[in-house]
Amino acid sequence: MAYVTELADLLTKNLERFVTLNDYQLAGHCANLEFWLGEAEHCLRVIDGYQTRFETMASAQADFAKKHHSVDWRTIGPFHDTAQTPKRPNKVPDHERKQARHELEKACYRFLVRCFNAALIDRSMLDRTAARLSISIAEADLKR
Repeated sequence: MAYVTELADLLTKNLERFVTLNDYQLAGHCANLEFWLGEAEHCLRVIDGYQTRFETMASAQADFAKKHHSVDWRTIGPFHDTAQTPKRPNKVPDHERKQARHELEKACYRFLVRCFNAALIDRSMLDRTAARLSISIAEADLKR
């Protein structure tokens, strides 16, 4: 698994776990809401900026390989190696990044709604934090 998806997956799993906690346990994590929002914003920036970072990395590798006549040695038999032009690095597939983003947004949503429903944040805080993450809140999910 790649850093970009591992990072998002780790945060997603933690936020999903928070939603299952007792109210008093949830209150402890909600008290650190600003931290968790910052983590979510960071993860979303990591996901969204991946393509640009990947292209920068791939270009730098190709430029270096060309300038320094780098080769990859490939074994083609028990005693035969061949030099090949270095391959482009492997990219994290778009669908994996989109899925990681979707799951993280969903976990953030559930965490915010759960904090609101447990009366740990008020409506204005819910709306502000949801806006920061570009998440829309469904009125039907609000229980108080």
